[in-house]
This record gives sequence, C-alpha cells and structure tokens, in this order.
Amino acid sequence: MIGYGQYYIYDKYILNIHPFEKIMQFTAEGKFVRQVCRSGKGPHEFQHAVIAVDEVNDFLYVADEVKSYFMSWDLNTGKYLGDIPIPFKGRLKNLLVTKDGTLLVAPVVGHFPSGDYYLWEQDLEGNLIREIKAPHQDFYRDSQSPLLHFNGSGYNYIPYGSDTVYSANHDRLVPAYLVEFGSQNEKLIGKVGGKSFTYQFESERFFCGRVYTLLTTETTKSGNGTVTRTTGKNEVFLLDKKTNKIYLNEKINNDFSGINLNLYWALSQANRTIYFSFTAVDFVEKAEKLLEDPELDPKIRTRLKKILPTIDIEDNPILIVGKLKN
Repeated sequence: MIGYGQYYIYDKYILNIHPFEKIMQFTAEGKFVRQVCRSGKGPHEFQHAVIAVDEVNDFLYVADEVKSYFMSWDLNTGKYLGDIPIPFKGRLKNLLVTKDGTLLVAPVVGHFPSGDYYLWEQDLEGNLIREIKAPHQDFYRDSQSPLLHFNGSGYNYIPYGSDTVYSANHDRLVPAYLVEFGSQNEKLIGKVGGKSFTYQFESERFFCGRVYTLLTTETTKSGNGTVTRTTGKNEVFLLDKKTNKIYLNEKINNDFSGINLNLYWALSQANRTIYFSFTAVDFVEKAEKLLEDPELDPKIRTRLKKILPTIDIEDNPILIVGKLKN
C-alpha cells in the first residue's frame, strides 16, 4: 500500500515520489520495479526531492536544496548516472526537461542564491544557457502549486499568489493571461469574498484554471491558541484559445469508468498527462454502483467488469490516467 505521494506518469513508467522519504518506480501497468533512491544525507540521497524526467531517454533528475548538484538515474537499469553541477544553491520548486534535453529550473524566490531568479535554463554539464531574474525579496514564500508549466509549445510561469500567468520568453516574463476579479471583489487573501487563482493545466488549445472564493471564516480558541476554519467555493474554467470562449465546468465525465470527477481534483503534468487518485474502496464502491445503472454505456460496463476482479481492497491507490489532446 502506498500512502502520501506525488506521481509522475508516462508511457513507460510510473514514479511515486515522496519528497521527504523515497522515490519508487513502477511499470505503466503498476507493477513494482525498484526503489530508485531514498532520503538521507549521503551520496545519491535527498532531504527534499524535486524531480524531472527525460521521457525520451528514460532519465530521472532529482534536485535537493542542500546539494550543489542534480542527481541523475537511468530508469531502465536503475544505474546512477552521475552528478550534474547546478549554478545556484538553494531551494527549487520545480524543473522541466526541454525538448532539447536541457533543464529549465524554477527556484523558490527568496533570500538565497537561487532565489534571485524566477527561472534559469542550463545544460547537463552545468553551463548556464539563459536566466530570468526576479526582483529582490527579503521574505520566503512557498506553496503546494508548481511555478513553471508547459503550455503545449512553450513555458508559462505563475508567481505565488498571482492572478497573472506569464510566458517565459527568452530573458523575461511576458504577461499571457490576467484573471480579472473585478473592483468589487478584489483578490483579498484571508478575507471573506476574497479570491485566489490556481493554474490547473494547459494544452495548445485549452487553458484550465481554478478560482477559489472564500465564503466564511471563523476563529475559535483552542487551548493556548486559536483555530481558524474556513469554507469556500471552487470555480473551474476552460479557455478555448482557438475561439477565445470561456466555459465554466465543475466536472469531467470520465470515459473509462463513467464516474463524474471534480475537475479541481485533477492533477496534471507537463507532458499533458492528467490523473485522479482513488482508494481501492472508493473505486470499487463507485464502480459497483455504476454497474447497477441499466443505462450505463456497454463499453464501460465491459471494462469495469474486466477490471473489478483484478482489484484487491488493499490496492491503493487506483489511478485513472488520461492524456490531454493537443
């Protein structure tokens, strides 16, 4: 059973990444292959892993904020390929492998050497190719959301807490999308009515984002401190870049299981893979309920009947994986 973890999924392998513990490798069908690396302070070990995958060569790159180099592995053999120098030491948020095989790196903007940059590009010998500098900041901010995204042909960047998505062109960030909240409902983080924006995913034609509106907030005493509880509403939108039309859509109707999935639960990757994670109990329960529906699509019925006998109650998680179209 696998508990908390991030995933990287492509045609050949699935990686389960626990950024503070270990990285495990599975086949595309979910069969365990190996533990690639683990946390620690020694060579080939990490304390906070940030990864990128070269899907053409099946190489894994792992960054750790306390090391002055990237670590690299061959996913076909599990062999360690060597250290790759990194120009600036400090915490990294995410990195991508470009079509040219270089590394595009997004650090956490802050008060350490790497934090002076929004991003930089380097080759596998550690040579700097280009850089986009960030304004100096004396504070440290972090978020669960990645900063750097692949948009189908180029790269987009969204700063923490921003309502503007930027295109990473050469040596500067150029505004690409602005989420306008309106003068009557400005971006007021932490206040009722305040809104925040999250970049969901993007393909060459569609851009998907989520706007969260804070509806209520209540602070109560708890022991020697206080506890704040909030409620809010998520609104997911799809921008069709071909027609310039925007669609509000809360759910995706999955054509494998027939289950309506909340779109804001969708996890996406730079390679246009999108996936949802279920516990085995939840998946089986939803699937059995679907099979009771006489109007269920016969193709979905056949596929569910085929897969249900193969699922054990401890097969956690169950991943539903799809690919965004161009």
